[in-house]
Amino acid sequence: MNVTTAEANAFSKQLTTEIRVLMARRDLTQQELADDLGRAADWLSRRLAGRSRYTVDDVLVIAQALEVEAPELFAAAYANATGR
Repeated sequence: MNVTTAEANAFSKQLTTEIRVLMARRDLTQQELADDLGRAADWLSRRLAGRSRYTVDDVLVIAQALEVEAPELFAAAYANATGR
């Protein structure tokens, strides 16, 4: 299965949406989440703004900080990006 750039971008945008929803549910700011991750706020900001791509490791630590399972985060983003 080949993934197009458009599909990858749609998935990344949906992943960001899911992360933002979870942040809002926990009333977390970007700075607070970055602090929880042990990262600079700019590191998180670049990913949430789409200026840097997420790595699998990024998603694993973000999911852990947001107290969700990474596969759930991936699945929600995939479902929303593809309509499946």
